[in-house]
Amino acid sequence: MPASAALTADAALQVLGAAEKRGYAACVILKVEGRKDVYAWQRKTPGYPSECMVGALQLFGGNAEDGDANARETLVRELHEEFPTQVAASIVSTLKPFARYVVESPLEAMAPRPYTYNFTACVFSATLPSEAIGGEVYEGTLETMTLAELTASSDDEPMFCWAYHVPFAHFLEDKAGALAQPISARRACHCTATRVAANADIGSWESGEMWQ
Repeated sequence: MPASAALTADAALQVLGAAEKRGYAACVILKVEGRKDVYAWQRKTPGYPSECMVGALQLFGGNAEDGDANARETLVRELHEEFPTQVAASIVSTLKPFARYVVESPLEAMAPRPYTYNFTACVFSATLPSEAIGGEVYEGTLETMTLAELTASSDDEPMFCWAYHVPFAHFLEDKAGALAQPISARRACHCTATRVAANADIGSWESGEMWQ
């Protein structure tokens, strides 16, 4: 993504302040160890508070809680809540910060909750150990998908929570060039995600040496 297209600090803060509620999340793009172009996602199951996202794919991770000093702390805590200890520790040992995003969530995405919600998403990358495939996870279900499956254009094409297909596509573009088959925006569960400039100071939780 061209640097000129990324949000400045002022622009990011303006968007974050436009919603009725503001939040913070940290998540991770998980490449499966030893398998070419295979990535791991969390599929949301019934009971997830955003009803339109049940059955959709989400990057592992979650929202910041009181006591989380920065995005990395949030993600490490979330990974230990989502995976068995040994698997979580292996993922944490390979974490690398990728990019930050502002996610805009309108009423359609939040329903039945009656408010709009915009948040900072700090996106990392890491490796999922191959022995974790088929193993236990504590939230949602673990899905492994190839790039061909993720970008398929069919009635069975996957939906993505919180427009997390956007940082995923940027990650692939930064590493190996643009996707041959772009992921359609109609699969974003009503949300949009916009990259934040690398040098933008938008707050202590999502900035500093523990993130950059």
